[in-house]
Formats: sequence, C-alpha cells, structure tokens
Amino acid sequence: MNIADDLTEHAGRRPDHPAIVDDDRVMTYATLASRVDRTAAHLSAAGIGEGSVVGVCLKDTAEHLVILYGLARLGAVILPMDWRWTTVEKCRVTSFFKAALVVHEPGDDPSRAGATAVVDDAWHAAVAAADGGQDFPSGRDLPLILSLSSGTTGIPKGPMACHGHMIHRFGVYRSAFAFSEADRYLSALPLYFGGGRGMAMATLHFGGTVVMFPPPHDAAQLAAAVADKAATVTLLVPTILRRLLALAPRQEPVLGG
Repeated sequence: MNIADDLTEHAGRRPDHPAIVDDDRVMTYATLASRVDRTAAHLSAAGIGEGSVVGVCLKDTAEHLVILYGLARLGAVILPMDWRWTTVEKCRVTSFFKAALVVHEPGDDPSRAGATAVVDDAWHAAVAAADGGQDFPSGRDLPLILSLSSGTTGIPKGPMACHGHMIHRFGVYRSAFAFSEADRYLSALPLYFGGGRGMAMATLHFGGTVVMFPPPHDAAQLAAAVADKAATVTLLVPTILRRLLALAPRQEPVLGG
C-alpha cells in the first residue's frame, strides 16, 4: 500500500486523462506516473531512502505535486515548507526535523546546514534519465509526512502521518465532497498548507484533475477561474469566502428578451 500506486493504476486505465493542468501545460496520468517513479529513482540515487526526511520548499506548481509523490513512492518522509518563509525560519525547521535534503526553487537558500537540491533544468534532465522501473517500498505503516500544525496555541508540532492515515483521509474527503474521477479541483490554496495539499492529492487518488491556480489572486479572479477552468470543486478559507460573498452578483443575459 503506497499512495503513489494510485497514479500507476490510473495510468494503466486512463493514460491520457489529464492529471494536472498548470497554465497551458497538461500532464496526463501516464506522464505523471512515469515522472513520479523517475523522481523517486533520482532521489534514491542521491542517497534518499525509506524514512529519510526531505524538506519540500517549492512554489505551487505541477513539479511540487510530482516531488511529493516521488517521495511517497520512495517511502521518504515529506517535510512541508513554505517557500515564503525567511531563511532563518527554513533553517530552523530543517535543523529541528533533521532533514536529509531540502528540495527548493532556484535562487532560494533554505538550509545553510544541510544538503539541498534545486529544481532546475539539471534536475529535470537527471529525473528524465533515471530508471523508474525499480521496486519501491509499500505498506500501510510506511511513513509519509510530518504534518506541521500548531493550531492557535504554540510552536508547530510535527506528528508523523503514514500512507494508511492518508488513504483513510481520502475516504473522509470522498464522503464529505463526493469526489469522483470526473472532478476538476481548482488548487487555489498553497500546497504547503495541509488542506490544500490534501485536497489536491485526494483528487489524484480518485483519478480526477488538479488545476493549478496558486495565490495570490483576488476574489474576482478566483470566481472567474472557477468558470474558465470548468472547476467542479475547490477548497477555500473563510477570509476568501467572505470576499467572494462581497462580490456583486453576476448578471446573466436574458434569453428571448
């Protein structure tokens, strides 16, 4: 049991179905599954293995999701990091959780003390050349992610969530939101954020399409994106919902008038 197995299943059943839409780029399930396996193989060659903690300090792009699943495929532990944090904050988190590696954007400096890997042209070339056809670990108790949360009371804590926990969460999402493979999830919240990340991964779990629409954006742009991108579901925080409710009602044309 590995959540990356979902991608392999969808790639075999509906290889050409869009998995991720990122601006004008469409990544099918066949492409996504292959890239995830190659990403896992590339990370393995770099010394990352089952149980290794890896910081993910990336913007909200298709590559962010690919790397999350690459780490899951490998049995590594995802350490979510917000690319907007200061360098001091990034270094503090990576040091506290003893990250073996931090994957980050070009020009960023997320960790002065540990190993880093920048997602640039060289990264993509290495992933493309990697052999994704190897065996990877599986199991309900396989570690997956350090779920950083402090509620409203203190310093963020990092309880470990396993693959089995995440699959159970996907079932909850299905009960609450009636997810199906026909859904198009508008990813309008940061992937660093547990809710935004969980909904995006749940969409891929059920074979739907994740449409990237990262912040910042205003309420009018968000409302337009829901229509323009044919989104069927999204997740928003109360502040954004209040801004949407404050918009003037859209005037629909009167037919036959």
